[in-house]
Amino acid sequence: MILDIDAGNTRLKARLIEPASKSSAGVSFDFNLDATVDSFTQSLADHCGNLEIERVRIASVRNSQFNEALADSVKSALDVEGEFAAVAGSACGVSNGYNDITTMGVDRWLAMLEAYSRARSACCILDCGSAITFDWIDYEGQHQGGLIVPGIKLMQQSLAEKSSALDLELDDWASADPGNSTSAAISHGILAVATGFARQCRELLEQRATQCQWYLTGGDAELISTQLDWEHEIAKDLVLDGLALALP
Repeated sequence: MILDIDAGNTRLKARLIEPASKSSAGVSFDFNLDATVDSFTQSLADHCGNLEIERVRIASVRNSQFNEALADSVKSALDVEGEFAAVAGSACGVSNGYNDITTMGVDRWLAMLEAYSRARSACCILDCGSAITFDWIDYEGQHQGGLIVPGIKLMQQSLAEKSSALDLELDDWASADPGNSTSAAISHGILAVATGFARQCRELLEQRATQCQWYLTGGDAELISTQLDWEHEIAKDLVLDGLALALP
């Protein structure tokens, strides 16, 4: 078995892969990164302790201290050395468009590899996570750059911190229409901003007469998908899928 781990800014996702078939073994779990490393070690043991884990592939956007703790946790629970994916100048037909590739998050890179592998043509990725990121790859596999804005929950937290006098429960994300209460107005406004960002990205592509396959990924992908009126595919495990390309 291969254990793939995607350590994002707020959550950790993991799943088991059958090496022969390269398909999911049906075991997956996620984990709040505010919890302790010890509790994650226990979670690994609970899910994988009785299985023969041959490899552990990791995509992490966290700092080196966290990554060291994660590697120690994997070693302690499974007796396997974790393999960390890294951003490259080119791989799997994709050429990185950054001047300094060390400033790109590995999650965006892996998502691009997988998206281009699926589309085999021009494609773009809207990653709806802690930040909302947009990356565009042309039909030749050249990354044309990206855009980044705060994600839905980050915008929510920022407003809550600056509006301490208001007791807000921002959990009504069903619409981007004007709200009839302060909490609804904020929630709907945040969703409108996120949707507007996606529309601006689409307009950018249209100005360049570029037809792209759209992929939405990240925790808020399904929510933002409800607001988009053009064809797109939700691919929530795009980063995990890209691990197998970066670390075959």
